[in-house]
Amino acid sequence: MSIKIGKLFGIEVRFHFSWFIIFALISWSLSINYLPGQYPNQSSSFYYVVGVISAAMLFFSVLLHEVAHSLESKKNNISVKGITLYFLGGVSEIEEEPKTANAELRIAAVGPLTSIILSAIFYLTYSLSTREPLWLTAVLQYSSYINLILAIFNLIPAFPMDGGRILRAIIWDRNKNLLSSTRTATQISKMFGYFFAGIGILDMLFLSGVDGLWLIIIGFYISNSAEQSLNETRVSHALAGVTVEEIMTKEVHTVESDLTLQQLSDYAFTKYKHHGFPVISGGELVGIVTDEDLRKRQPERWDELRVKDIMVPKEKLLTISSKDMAVDAFVKMSKNGIGRLPVVEQGKLIGIISRSDLTKIVQTKLLYKT
Repeated sequence: MSIKIGKLFGIEVRFHFSWFIIFALISWSLSINYLPGQYPNQSSSFYYVVGVISAAMLFFSVLLHEVAHSLESKKNNISVKGITLYFLGGVSEIEEEPKTANAELRIAAVGPLTSIILSAIFYLTYSLSTREPLWLTAVLQYSSYINLILAIFNLIPAFPMDGGRILRAIIWDRNKNLLSSTRTATQISKMFGYFFAGIGILDMLFLSGVDGLWLIIIGFYISNSAEQSLNETRVSHALAGVTVEEIMTKEVHTVESDLTLQQLSDYAFTKYKHHGFPVISGGELVGIVTDEDLRKRQPERWDELRVKDIMVPKEKLLTISSKDMAVDAFVKMSKNGIGRLPVVEQGKLIGIISRSDLTKIVQTKLLYKT
């Protein structure tokens, strides 16, 4: 769940709900632990206000870091859905993998480079300042420090951090094999993940440190994300060169928009066991309805409500062309958490492609290669 807050350089920016929790925790931690040690004998209000401003500067820096990734992606003709800030930082929602090793290297490296530049700017401003007012000095010093830490942390050669992608780009440039490069980078990333988790466990067992818990979370996050990246690359590799037209279902079961929900249940979901159906009116695609849409409505209202009342309308639908690549369909489904895409040509529904269609071709390709 995320909240849209606006656009920056034409890129949509959102806050995940977890961001508000971590923002409060970081503000509290700075005001209780970090700031009293750096600037003793100040008032409580000083620590709390500077803590909030410093936490805001941290996330502003993370945002600029992600904007740099997004702008470089767009320069390489890769579309960016948006940027989401969440409890572990931020993520640029890049719609597809870079096509070349050089493109991946540039996209990955520009983030840490931006953080280093920000650190230098904040440090220079801090050095040239008169140290008054003190709250501004504290914010500048912390912003310089945290941007340097952000750059160093992101350069660790482990997925999904920038360093892991830089590592993959370097290996990819040498062996010219994306899948092999991803496999190698994933193995290294998982080693780093287990290392962080192990240090975290030792810290909690012998030092009773809260930092150990963070290291465990980061370690497992790195390991799981690395494996997920490898799986996505395997799928993309298996679908390379395959068009939507080759694997889509051409004989599509559709439902009329005027059907009652009871009729939808009896004559569509019960009969065909599908999880979703395109909705047709006058021969035109007007939406799509899923079993989840049906379950959200109380059964006692199924006789009065109609499909058009609960369907996702055409204007909100993601569709795809039969000439598009199957990997594009995979990316659209994965990024948007949907299970099927209507295949549309000139406003007419000519087929549908589902996760199961993609799964079958991937399993076949991987089995054949094995």
